[in-house]
Parts: sequence; C-alpha cells; structure tokens
Amino acid sequence: MRETPYDIAVIGAGPAGSVAARVLARAGKRVLLIDGRRPDDFRVGESLVPSARTMLRDLDLLEQFMAGGHLPCRGNRSAWGSSTIDETDFIRSPYGHGWHLDRIAFDAMLARAAGDAGASLMPETQLVRFDRLEGAWRLHLRASAENITAECSWLIDAAGRGSRIASAIGVERRHEDRLVAFHARFRGAGEVTDRDSRTLIESVAEGWFHTALLPGGERVVTLFTDADAPWLNRIKEAAGFLEAINRTEHLSRMLNDYGYRITGRLRSADARSSRLDRFYGDGWMAVGDAAVAFDPLSSQGILFAIYSGLKAGEALVNYSGDDGDDALNGYASAVGGVYDSFLEHRLSYYHMEQRWPGSPFWMARQPIRAADC
Repeated sequence: MRETPYDIAVIGAGPAGSVAARVLARAGKRVLLIDGRRPDDFRVGESLVPSARTMLRDLDLLEQFMAGGHLPCRGNRSAWGSSTIDETDFIRSPYGHGWHLDRIAFDAMLARAAGDAGASLMPETQLVRFDRLEGAWRLHLRASAENITAECSWLIDAAGRGSRIASAIGVERRHEDRLVAFHARFRGAGEVTDRDSRTLIESVAEGWFHTALLPGGERVVTLFTDADAPWLNRIKEAAGFLEAINRTEHLSRMLNDYGYRITGRLRSADARSSRLDRFYGDGWMAVGDAAVAFDPLSSQGILFAIYSGLKAGEALVNYSGDDGDDALNGYASAVGGVYDSFLEHRLSYYHMEQRWPGSPFWMARQPIRAADC
C-alpha cells in the first residue's frame, strides 16, 4: 500500500462521524472529516437519553456539552395501548435527566471537537466520487466552486441511511419495515409559554405521533407511518397532517393550549429499521445510521451514533497486522449486538397497542408477522 496524505477519511460530520474522527485524531491518526451539509440545515432527531452522559465524559466533552444550552428532558409521556397517559420520570434514572438538543449546535460542537483533536475538517464539501487504487482510496470532492482530490488508506461511511460507501461497493442493506416520518416545526402564539420539556408519544390508527420542545422554543411534531399506507397521500400534505393531529387527544390539546401554529413546510424522512449485511470490509467501515438505523420509537439514534463512532475509532486505533481482524470483528459484533437487542424488543412494544386491529400499520407489527418483516 502506498503512502497517503490521510490515514482515514470520514464521510459525514454528524455525531457518529465526528466522534470517530475525534477518537482517531487523539490517537495520532491523520484524519480528514468531510461535512456535506450546510451549517444552518435543520436536522431531525433531537432526543439524547440520560446514559449518553457517560460516553460524553469518556470523550472529554461532557462539560462543553452541558454548557451548550440544550434543553433538559425530565421524562416521557405516552398514550400507547390506551388513551390514558403513562408517565416516566427520569428522576429514577441513575444518569439524571436526558436532553432535547439544538442539533445544529450539538453537531457543530462535535465537529469542532474533532478539529481540536487534530482532524482536518472540510465543511460544505461534497463527495463526488471515489476510487480504489493500489490499496488506497482517492476521493474526488467539491467545495464551493473548487474541485479537490484527497487520498486515504481507510474510509469511514458516516453519511447516514443511504450507506453511500457500502452501497457503491455492493454491500446489501436489510430493511425490517416501511416506516417513514413526516415532521414539522410549530411556534407558540398563546399568552402562556410552553415549558413542558417532556417527550410526548401518542399512537393513532395511522401510526404514532412524537413531539418534543426544542431549546429555541419551537416544538417539533412528527407522525410515523408506513410508506405504503393507504392514507399516505392524505397525510403527506400539510392539511392532512394537521387533520391527523386534530384527531389526537393529548397532542392536539397541548398544541391548542399554547396556541401552536405550523411554521415552514412539512418534511419527510426515511425512518426504517435497517442494517448493512456487514459493517466493514477492505479499507472501509460504516458507523451510525450508515451501519444500523433504528425505529425512532427506541430513542437510540443519537446515542448509537456516538457509541458506534467511539467503537469504530477504537477499532481502527487497535488495527494492526494480523491482529487487525480481531479489532474489526469486535466492532462488528458490538454493533450487530445492539441491533439484535433492538429487534428483540421492537415487536413486543408494538404488540402493546391493540386498539386498531384492522389498521395495516399495526397489523404489520404484530408478533405473528415477525418472520415476514
């Protein structure tokens, strides 16, 4: 293998990619971190569970994170399996409360932390194509109007559910469902300010709603349903989305009490549970959603992104010669184990909801259909 300017290039500067870049740079690796997003792009996914505190401390980032203005989340409220609200207070958690994140600020903090550790950060840079040559990778990049070429020995795919690197080299991705998310931001216009930072989940015939208060005072509302659902054409338009909200009991009351009105446009996002057939190969690894993507009901997305970035970084630090496969196999085993555990609990939680036996969404999630997922 010929000498390359970088040991590792990380494609994607979300939580998984930035954490991996920080771990590797702190170990003395030459790391290139490529971020294709615009700095002000809204990022769906705001919940960080209390146990993330431990990993942030291990990364020497907890103090910086705590000063970042993120909104403490003190618990969860859910109407699931019945119309009665069930409350879970994080006061019982040994880790304390969770958070609703300012995702733009959170991702920027992690990218800066990677840079502070020595990684070279390329913001607003697109990966146009990549080639494998003589055991190394050549990356063709575009930043603004400039074309750039970079070379590295390893590629880390941290660019999300599209798994661009793995897909391009023929690695299959297995999907468990057809889940899609429709989300919009709401701004309160009432005389009373909403200060309830607990998460609210409410199931409906079409799927389930999730809402969380954001640090800036907006509230994000998301409806999760299936991409092949018979009602899809109706709810993918703002009017149908708002109509579905009006049929809820608890969510609609909350929005009405604080005078919430939708701001901006309704957006959609892939929310399927899925995983790659393998998580690494010759000179590449996948982390975060690029490796494993969870049904958002699990609230594991950002936590897993941090965990997988940390474990991938450690695996590549420990990769050397004949012992390298042990480190990479250990990473694959850890990531696969998290996903297997998630699948074990996923259907049992959906099975708790029995109020709409004729709904295609809920029928697809009953244990009797598990073998068909």
